[in-house]
Amino acid sequence: MNFEKIKSPIGMNDFFGEKSELFAYLVKEFANQAKNYGYSLIITPLVEHVEVFNRLGKDTDVVSKEMYNFVDKGGRELVLKPESSAAVARSFVQHNPDIPWKVWYLSPQFRYERPQKGRYRQHFQLGVEILGATSFQADVEVIHFLYNFFNKIGLGPTTELNINTMGSIEERPKYKELLLTYFKKHEADLTNSGQWEKALNNPIRMLDSKVESLQGLLNDAPSIKSVSTKESLEKYEQVLQTLTDCGVEYVENSRLVRGFDYYSDTTFEFVSSAIDAAQSTIAGGGSYNKLVEELGGKPTPGIGFGAGVERWMLALENLSKGTGQVLPTSKCDVFVVGDDSLTAPIVMKLREANLSVLNSLDDKSFKAQFKQANKANAKLVVIYGADENTRSVVNVKCMETGNQDEVSLENLVQEVKQRL
Repeated sequence: MNFEKIKSPIGMNDFFGEKSELFAYLVKEFANQAKNYGYSLIITPLVEHVEVFNRLGKDTDVVSKEMYNFVDKGGRELVLKPESSAAVARSFVQHNPDIPWKVWYLSPQFRYERPQKGRYRQHFQLGVEILGATSFQADVEVIHFLYNFFNKIGLGPTTELNINTMGSIEERPKYKELLLTYFKKHEADLTNSGQWEKALNNPIRMLDSKVESLQGLLNDAPSIKSVSTKESLEKYEQVLQTLTDCGVEYVENSRLVRGFDYYSDTTFEFVSSAIDAAQSTIAGGGSYNKLVEELGGKPTPGIGFGAGVERWMLALENLSKGTGQVLPTSKCDVFVVGDDSLTAPIVMKLREANLSVLNSLDDKSFKAQFKQANKANAKLVVIYGADENTRSVVNVKCMETGNQDEVSLENLVQEVKQRL
């Protein structure tokens, strides 16, 4: 009987080999930096109540078109998590932790959108959130986290920080009216480009339009600074000045608006020249000062960012092709070559010493096993055949230099560690 092959769902991918190695490297580096910045890991459920994400804005594509929502057997409407900031805010309200609450997360996100390179229906998101911090320094810290991280993983020279203020929530209605007045003067252009309805329904989101014929019109649109309060502008200027003091270069972009309605005040994105322009954003975030309240909590300021790990992987892969920069991969410490009937105790002894150890797991020739060791990027090869067994010795070969030494079996762990 022939069975049909079953593939992964459209827009959802398997990672293994070099891709999973790169994924693991990025997560490890991110986790290490999060620890250095004082963030603790949070894990929220994959499934949340749909009400959590309705706060993103009913006119956003994520809420109106892209959510994977369903009704469970108890009649509750649930959703596969499309983003994590709202889930973290829900957790904050539920558990009432001490503030400021600084957390980082790694989570799969689900959005039913057209799959393309760098954009998938399931993607993994890394991010941080700070809840309950009132100082502008929280904004600077979150932005610097990304700036520092991209430099560490080799993307720094390709990135540009775009930053803007979306003003306070209280300023938003005035700004919408200001934009509507402006767009109504250009109704014909907006209608001809098919964007008039969008301009009427969500004038702020209209600023982010990529329609080429409208770029001049949108560049001339009024800035939110024209309706911002003195207090709001002063905080934004403090953020910019402190970024400069910290050596972080930026470009002010008055058209930068984030895709969710909960954002206010500082908003930012990092774009990378290592990815095609259409998908060049590799991280984005901003302040949200009403989200916790809208989820049933006390008024609490928040700021954070989210970033798709797959975008970082794509950027690094593209950079590697263009510059020859070597992608980070893991090397095993030791590959044990020998007869299966003899090598198991040696393999386990080395692993008990906290070393990364591989062996063939097949009855292959020594030559074939050495090929496996090369493919595994092994630093050392430990050779243990019948002759070595008779004499209670092993041969240790350095794969980089080709040097090979005979050492006693009793001192194997010590000898291996000295050579690593």
